[in-house]
Amino acid sequence: MKKIIFYLLFFTACTVYSQDSISYLKIRKIMIAGNKKTKPFVIHREMTLHENDSVPIIRFADRNVVEWWKQYNHDFKRLQYGAQINYGNLTGRNDVLQFGMSFGFAQRMDIGYAIPQFNRKKEQVGLSIFFTMLRTKRIAFNTVDDRLAFMDIGKTWQQQKIEITPQISFRKKIHNTHFFTT
Repeated sequence: MKKIIFYLLFFTACTVYSQDSISYLKIRKIMIAGNKKTKPFVIHREMTLHENDSVPIIRFADRNVVEWWKQYNHDFKRLQYGAQINYGNLTGRNDVLQFGMSFGFAQRMDIGYAIPQFNRKKEQVGLSIFFTMLRTKRIAFNTVDDRLAFMDIGKTWQQQKIEITPQISFRKKIHNTHFFTT
């Protein structure tokens, strides 16, 4: 199993960039090694990770890659890195358990659970709750000469935030879902 994870994360992943300066590792191929009896298609079927899934997160603390490269001399201390895992159909009722963590310049932890059909008779009402902890080293408050100006209040972590977000969903028809949140 350790060989599978090693191959999965290091040899079969490629980086895909998006416009909002967030990068993901995309799983291109999953290779099974060290197995003697179980057929590879059975192992693939039972895995929660599949080919073409995107898992670890790499995010820039700056507005974009060019700013990080030129103004901050591509300092790796300004990156956020981590992973997010969504485990779908946890109890067989189309529910989703989400877990994500990122470290580096800003640290974040997200835990969430969503069940789309809470009431069993009509299956129209869903519930979800999300818990987020965030702390960051610098806060931008202004732009001076096309550069961000950061606030310095003398602490290592400039901002710390804990947020709990409950959400109710109402789905009267198959293509119409309404969400109510605080």
